[in-house]
Amino acid sequence: MARKLKRQFVLVATSAVFAVLVLVLMLVNRMSYLSLYENSMDTLELISYYGGALPGRIGSSEEEVELPHAARYFSVQYEQESAALTSVMSLGGMGTEELQALSIRALRMPRPRGLLRNGKQHYFFLRREGSDKTLLCFLDVSSDFRELRRTWRDSCLASGAVLFLFGFIMLLLSARAVEPVVRNMESQKRFITNASHELKTPIAVISANAELLEIMHGSSEWTDSILHQVRRLSRLVDDLIVLTRVEEGIKKELSRQSFTAAVRQTAEAFYPVAEQQGKHLSADIADNVTATATERELPELVNILLDNAVKYCDKGGTVRIRLVRRGNWRGSLLTISNDYAEGAEVDCSRFFDRFYREDKSHNCKKEGYGIGLSMAEGIVRMYKGQIRAQWRDKVMYFIVQLPS
Repeated sequence: MARKLKRQFVLVATSAVFAVLVLVLMLVNRMSYLSLYENSMDTLELISYYGGALPGRIGSSEEEVELPHAARYFSVQYEQESAALTSVMSLGGMGTEELQALSIRALRMPRPRGLLRNGKQHYFFLRREGSDKTLLCFLDVSSDFRELRRTWRDSCLASGAVLFLFGFIMLLLSARAVEPVVRNMESQKRFITNASHELKTPIAVISANAELLEIMHGSSEWTDSILHQVRRLSRLVDDLIVLTRVEEGIKKELSRQSFTAAVRQTAEAFYPVAEQQGKHLSADIADNVTATATERELPELVNILLDNAVKYCDKGGTVRIRLVRRGNWRGSLLTISNDYAEGAEVDCSRFFDRFYREDKSHNCKKEGYGIGLSMAEGIVRMYKGQIRAQWRDKVMYFIVQLPS
């Protein structure tokens, strides 16, 4: 349990940091791109303002502005009447065909500004339309995009290193972080175990005294009630001990057990119980179905589910048992269902909560303390299987998958 809590603590903390790092990386790199975009568009606006070619300086003698001569740009003028493309400012190393292809793509773009890719080259463009001519200005930002990619790569590597370091530190500190929780859980388990063992003696004394009263004075409603409650308390104590043993996660030697035999034996024991309550029990149990389990807890798992199904089945309803083999790699599937017309409003997700009872007042005539299904879930978890409950078409289903 302590190891599982430490893993969950490290996983949750590291996942939170990972999410934050991803968000920060996306924001930082998005802001870098937007900054490049805005600066490039400012340059293109200036280029288009001067007709596609930048002069040396602009402004008065008191306030001169240095134009971006380092910027690699070119511009093309498109004659709308003749559909001719004329180069206003060329870019060294760019062929006429490439220039015309980029110009045609820019003319066809729905927006007057944006980004064009040509192989590994990246260009921002600006289209300024006139009455009879259209000016196309392009800015080569390939080196800027390479820098953005390097920044993204370096930031990802740095974030990965930070995440690894954080996870390592959390791994070292996880034992101390979960220690109070583990200590509290261990105290609760010891209390339940010790209290259960201590209760056995007074329960046995009360039972013996009640039986002695029956021998001396004969049976009465009072002695019958005492013995009935004693039996309930005895079952509760036994269930608490089993539940604690399962939740302690005691290392058990799992081996291949006959799931078919466990289900058949338990079903045979419940046939008379179901008939006595005016209910029907049908079984469809495949031969030679196995499960990786323990010899003691596997029948207990089936017993808990069948007892619950018979107990909550509608009067005159049917309890159905179905066991099939799903293949060597998919394991076995046990489905136990019962007719339950009132299950539409039941929260099936809470069935496996300890001490959960559908009847909030706990005055239900059906005996039980609401820990059986919690025990079943613990057993299935110990077997590394899955269990779930669902209600459909006035039928309650409990489905168990176990590895073979």
